[in-house]
Amino acid sequence: DKEKNAAKEAGIDPVEYVVAYDGIAVIVHPSNQVDELSVEQLSKIFSGQIGNWSELGGPDKDIVLINRDSSSGTYEAFKELVVQMNGTASERDYALEALALQSNQVVVQTVADSKPAIGYCGLGYLQPQVKALKVVATDGAEAAEPTVANVQNESYPISRALYMYTNGQPTDAVADYIEYVKGPGQQLVEQLGYVPVSEHPSPPK
Repeated sequence: DKEKNAAKEAGIDPVEYVVAYDGIAVIVHPSNQVDELSVEQLSKIFSGQIGNWSELGGPDKDIVLINRDSSSGTYEAFKELVVQMNGTASERDYALEALALQSNQVVVQTVADSKPAIGYCGLGYLQPQVKALKVVATDGAEAAEPTVANVQNESYPISRALYMYTNGQPTDAVADYIEYVKGPGQQLVEQLGYVPVSEHPSPPK
């Protein structure tokens, strides 16, 4: 909303299109004993309030926080959805000691190389050399794995819509491109590990 308001103030008429959905997976080293965490626990981990795996049923090792760089959309989405718990902990921010990395691929490789590390990446970037944790949305809820199916049925709590914008209603080639992305282009969305709009229960805008 902040970006849309800024665009309007600049004389731009942003028209929004949901083109895909993405889950953000929380990843650890495969040797880590921890298999699931709640959103609240993750918020406390990434804001620095929980600093040792033993507090979570894991080994007596300091947690190594792996973050994305602040220019990343994944960084902003994870901050909003997890660190600030969808606005219920808006005062929280990433811990200063978190290591900021420039891509999903580098995050995955770094976590794979560090037994006490925890990080996050887009669903499409998951690799066998890391373990994706199940996530519990709220107390009493069932833990959900970060899978395409669980993003589709909205049981996985760390997910987001991916958008494209045009300046006003599109015409000519721009309109054709938007139609392609919403139509045949959805096959590419699925091939890249994202969730096609047509397979998500929330209607596109």
